Amino acid sequence: VKPLTTAELANVRVSVVPSAVVTTALTPDGTVAVELTAQSAADYSVQVFYNDVAIKGGARSGFTVSAGPAAGVNTIVSLDAVNVIDSAGVAQISTALAGQVNTLKVVAKDAFGNIQDASSARANIVATLTNKATGSTVGVTVNVKDLSLDGEGVYHVYDVEYTAKTAGTYTLTISLGEGVALTQLGLYDIDITAGIFVAAKTTLVPISTAATIGSPVTFAFAAFDNYENFVARSDVIFDLTFTKGTTSIAAKASLKPTAGVSTHEVDVTFTESGAYTLQVEAGGLVVFSGVNVVIKAGPVVQAKSTITGLEGVEAGAKATITIVPRDAAGNINLATPVVTFSPNTQSFGETVTVGTNAVTIDFTSPIFGDVTLNANFDGAIISSAMTVSPSAPPALTSVKMASLTTITVTFDMDTNNGNMGASQDCGLV
Repeated sequence: VKPLTTAELANVRVSVVPSAVVTTALTPDGTVAVELTAQSAADYSVQVFYNDVAIKGGARSGFTVSAGPAAGVNTIVSLDAVNVIDSAGVAQISTALAGQVNTLKVVAKDAFGNIQDASSARANIVATLTNKATGSTVGVTVNVKDLSLDGEGVYHVYDVEYTAKTAGTYTLTISLGEGVALTQLGLYDIDITAGIFVAAKTTLVPISTAATIGSPVTFAFAAFDNYENFVARSDVIFDLTFTKGTTSIAAKASLKPTAGVSTHEVDVTFTESGAYTLQVEAGGLVVFSGVNVVIKAGPVVQAKSTITGLEGVEAGAKATITIVPRDAAGNINLATPVVTFSPNTQSFGETVTVGTNAVTIDFTSPIFGDVTLNANFDGAIISSAMTVSPSAPPALTSVKMASLTTITVTFDMDTNNGNMGASQDCGLV
């Protein structure tokens, strides 16, 4: 074997398919070193020529060149693992539901734009999802999926799967590399909104104990997803049914956005007092059942109320007045009244009893004549006048005849009963 000279090195030619960067060099022992720098990941064939004649043993074929290390300049973020995500794609991923798993794809390419195949060293893809308001970071899963992108080769495609359970605005950062050598591939703002409405998570805002007929009563519902996020969506409607005996009232609660919290509300005006049973449904699902709603009667109105027992009242005798207090709609309002009489120079010894359907007032009038009854029902007054008659004449128990000119009479009566004075002061006519 005759070593080549430097001048003869120019007669060496190397053919590489597909093309590659070829360098030849003369070694100290006179042999020729052929170096290839492939820029494409492919199966290569090589043939060496001298003076355009293929030299024996100078052919090589079937050796594979894999893609080099992933390079940030060529590695892409994609929705379909083919095209770089564009502005339309960025808009598409800008919103997501809480708890929903979302996926972006990263296609790793080397410095020459070759996609890493199954034999390539895996790239280190780093992704973080950060809540912009709190600064807290949610873990992001990065999985390697080997896919056939051209129907032939199998390539590394990285699925970046991200999700957040708390609603808010987040920043998704996708990078390539290690430590401080990270190369940012993408930075995206994502608005995580409340997830699917869960009926079982709904809360009912407490109802005021002062709920009365004639005045609107607000029923408010806070709708949540499975992760305790407020579901402030107009497509969520609550159907309310109030039942009391044969009476049924229907209402619908719809979205009412307010600062900080959005609730679904409805105002219901009742015309009948009493205890109602409330059932709430949403989308055909029962949200609440058997909720007790007590509606109080309105203020007592004298024109709607009835009072009996004003006739035949006698001084010194026990009497009973019965009041059926009603509001403007005719509902009975059995509040306990404060009862007074006028003139009230002496005690009437009144006792007030609240029954099932009426209020009774037991009393004994110490005077006769015109007397006014005042019954104060929480500020609403029922007032009525009555005429109290004197006590009945006392019974004559004995007569003693001292002489034809003197008669002594003893009366069976209490002293000063009915304002008649003491018995010793009575004159006999």
